[in-house]
Amino acid sequence: MLPPVKKDRVITHLPHCFSTNAALHTKDGFHPQVKAACQVQRTDSLSFNIAKVVVVGDVAVGKTCLISR
Repeated sequence: MLPPVKKDRVITHLPHCFSTNAALHTKDGFHPQVKAACQVQRTDSLSFNIAKVVVVGDVAVGKTCLISR
């Protein structure tokens, strides 16, 4: 069993987003160029599917590396 967490280490509220433009979770869709690239059906090249993903994890575990691949 783990020892109890000190009260000063508990997150009781999160700060507001810096701006609505920085708050990606408020966006309804993708940039028009991204939508157009994903909707083009080409047989000679790769096609893309639209998806949004939230990657959560500890510090220095490879989240950015995973997204970059």
